[in-house]
Amino acid sequence: MIYTCTMNPAIDLFTQFNHFEPYVVNRSVFEDYQANGKTINISFMLKKMNMDSVATGFTGGFTGNYIEEELKRAGIVTDFVSIEGITRINTFIKAPDREYKVVNRGPEISLDAQKQLIEKISKLGHNDLLFVSGSLPRGVDDSILKKFRNCPC
Repeated sequence: MIYTCTMNPAIDLFTQFNHFEPYVVNRSVFEDYQANGKTINISFMLKKMNMDSVATGFTGGFTGNYIEEELKRAGIVTDFVSIEGITRINTFIKAPDREYKVVNRGPEISLDAQKQLIEKISKLGHNDLLFVSGSLPRGVDDSILKKFRNCPC
């Protein structure tokens, strides 16, 4: 099986405006919400190629629920570690003369949640394939990647 691990997923909110001015209410003419993350995108692409995968990582709150539901709606199996806090929302604003990109840092991940994810990864088998990509959330340092290397996959 192919596993994709996104530790700092996000909902990307894309909005478009005919006019965008400071200090006033700006009403969008278009908006789109997308479950996103480097390896979440891999799961979506694999599904488009009729290949199954399991999406894992950390999700929390209503935004984490939205991401998992979008994956399931696409026919992708999910096995995320549930965390306290809310999975981040990034905002992309397209105005007539420029674009703005607001990328939030996301929730802090507890040591307990990290241990749960390491445990999930450690259960992968020799015939499994693991993709890990994207930014690391607060509280997680890159030593977690060395622990993932110990999986038999």
